[in-house]
Amino acid sequence: MESSLVVSDALPEFVHRQAQVALDGFLADANAAGRFQGRFQKQALLIQERQPHPLTRETVLLPMALLHWREASWRLYFRGSRGRWQRYPGVEATVSPAPLLARVHQDELGLFWRQ
Repeated sequence: MESSLVVSDALPEFVHRQAQVALDGFLADANAAGRFQGRFQKQALLIQERQPHPLTRETVLLPMALLHWREASWRLYFRGSRGRWQRYPGVEATVSPAPLLARVHQDELGLFWRQ
């Protein structure tokens, strides 16, 4: 059943603004050296980490967390060992992205910060 809040492939305006505020707070807390960035892709918020490439030393962006908006709530995903997005275990979907971004920062299971 499709949510009435979703009008197109993009996030609803209120949801997008709420997510932008949460993202700004996350980046302010976690971004001491400009190490992270977030960007919206259709109905998702992608958190990326800037790192030097091991061979060329050029800066590359590595996807580390994904928040996906579906059925009027956000779900948190981490990048698995084979490069596929997997649901973060033990975290329920929520209407606000802020608690999920806090989970990324805390990462009790070491799935985002394992490098």
